[in-house]
Amino acid sequence: MNIVFAIKNLHVDRLGVMLLSSILKKAGHSVIAIEANRKSISWHFKKKCFDIIAYSVPTIESRYYMDLNEFVKSRYDVFSVFGGAHPTFAPEIINDDYIDCVCRGEAEGAFLELVNALEKKRDITKIKNLWVKKDNVIYGNDVRPLLENLDCLPFPDRELFANSESYASGKLHVLTGRGCPYECSYCCHAALLKIYGHSAKRILRRSVDNVLREILEIRNKTKINFVMFEDDLFLTSDAWLNEFCDKYKTQISLPFFCYVRADLINKRVVDQLKEAGCVTVSLGLEIENEELRKTILNREMSNKAIMDACKMIKEAGIRLEIMNIVGIPETAVQDDFKTLKFNIECRPDYAAVKLLAPYPGTKIHEQALRKGQISAQNLDYSNWRTLNHYKDKRDKRAVENFRLLFPVCVEWPWLFLLVKKIISLPLGLFFKIVYLVWEGHAAYFRLYPTGLKGAWRGFMKYGISFKNLQRS
Repeated sequence: MNIVFAIKNLHVDRLGVMLLSSILKKAGHSVIAIEANRKSISWHFKKKCFDIIAYSVPTIESRYYMDLNEFVKSRYDVFSVFGGAHPTFAPEIINDDYIDCVCRGEAEGAFLELVNALEKKRDITKIKNLWVKKDNVIYGNDVRPLLENLDCLPFPDRELFANSESYASGKLHVLTGRGCPYECSYCCHAALLKIYGHSAKRILRRSVDNVLREILEIRNKTKINFVMFEDDLFLTSDAWLNEFCDKYKTQISLPFFCYVRADLINKRVVDQLKEAGCVTVSLGLEIENEELRKTILNREMSNKAIMDACKMIKEAGIRLEIMNIVGIPETAVQDDFKTLKFNIECRPDYAAVKLLAPYPGTKIHEQALRKGQISAQNLDYSNWRTLNHYKDKRDKRAVENFRLLFPVCVEWPWLFLLVKKIISLPLGLFFKIVYLVWEGHAAYFRLYPTGLKGAWRGFMKYGISFKNLQRS
């Protein structure tokens, strides 16, 4: 069968889609990825007949993909499948007139079974993990058990995104496992436990040899000079980490990036990572207020643990990115400024910050609904302003501007008082430009250095972002 994945941004590697492509191609199906816009879809559908159009849908872009799918289904005879985070936790989108199928949770087995069944014109209404609409009747199936042996999966189909910014600049994105042992209230991993049951393993890892074999296979085909380990938490097993560090430094010996957690950091771990080739880590601080971090975000760690971890990382010569969240329910702007001050004390190489969006399925979404901080009848996930507890328009603008100026102020603390005065001003476009310039510089010259070629590809990528700003 001919399957097309419609992706909003083809310049970013999509490891989940790449993995599905490998599985489908191995089974004899044809797979391509195209830009998810009307012009691109119209051009490709004129040249070729497709049987299935598939979308990997994050919550923040769910409305965009649903509108695009309506355009597709009203013009072409093609079967539409929605998978990814949003359909997993909000499968009721199957009620949309133009959506034929929703895939919940792991898609590897379910999607292949669906494609094979459609090809052979078999019944598709009983396939586990799928919610299917047939003759206006919706069939909602349970999920199959989580895959436990990740080594049995093929390597992601890198050819599918051969023109991505990361791949072209020599930056390789790799997943070594799935899941997380923690239950942060805003994270999908905790929400997945409701679907799969608490008896499901919370963390699954590929063998070290399997991970290294993937990197070596890609390095034999193209030049790779930086590895991005995309696991939400890289430090989940001492035994696995010990084996990885020993083998990586001898077999791969490339600089790499990974995500860590402050209360799992100690000198032994930092020294191991450094010796293996780690040049950058990302660590979640989220909010300075320890009580709110614990009660709202369900992250039980002290500011001392965070500060100590930051010091150890910096002293080892590893670059540090700190992740923060603003716009958290039960907080005020004063709390966000305390978080900013704490970041300044930690002295990261880059301070990343996001606006909280309580996505469906998460505990914080349930809390916000229960307390009336968001309305189930008036949610637009493409616009964070409908998702937070700020009722005053000026306050909403202030927290949005604060997010944009936060990373710059951490780098140049003397801007602190100025930021306090200007965050309420209607200068959003200017602040976005400042934000993008600094984010781009930090990404390509500090956090993920990939040489001049990588910097040039980054410049081109951010050039596209600036064009999009002008259009908006």
